[in-house]
Amino acid sequence: MKLTNALFSCVIFLLLLGGLGYALLKLQKLEGGRKAPNPQSVIAASNQGAGSVALSHKVASSWRYNEIPDPLYGAKIAIACVRSTNDVQLTFANHTVPAELCLRRARQFGLDAYVQLQGNGDILCGIEGCSVHARFDKGRIRSFPASGAADHSTNIVFINRTHAKSFLAALKKSSFTIVEISLYKNGEQELAFNTANLIWK
Repeated sequence: MKLTNALFSCVIFLLLLGGLGYALLKLQKLEGGRKAPNPQSVIAASNQGAGSVALSHKVASSWRYNEIPDPLYGAKIAIACVRSTNDVQLTFANHTVPAELCLRRARQFGLDAYVQLQGNGDILCGIEGCSVHARFDKGRIRSFPASGAADHSTNIVFINRTHAKSFLAALKKSSFTIVEISLYKNGEQELAFNTANLIWK
């Protein structure tokens, strides 16, 4: 009788031990099925988070500034440019081109204000002159006498220097500016610029 009880106890013990082992094995499989986080994914996620923080603290200005040495006149040419928020449509080449609205001050020329396409495109304004229409914020549409480049480049148009100061004064007060230019075989098209917070003396 005692031997039977001992055998029965051993069987129960072995069954319990086997069940514990099976449970441990299942637990290991479950843990093994969980993939470790990809380091690249973590970096990408942190970069995205950092980018969103950076954007929330971004200075509300789209102007870019540069100074170019002018050894001949012993001075510097100051330039400020802002890129258009839209592109012009060029049907003859079947593509779009952005533009820049720029200010330039040089000792030999004084103040220049101009719009330049960032690529191919023919603005209809020769050296004999034309008009450029502009609207600053919600103000009235204004017409500025303009002319083409002295080197006959066709992707740029200059506000006449006699009106450059009034153009600049309007830019300084504006947050948003629309400029209309006339393009060869592409008609009149409008370019929009974020012109807020211009720093120019």
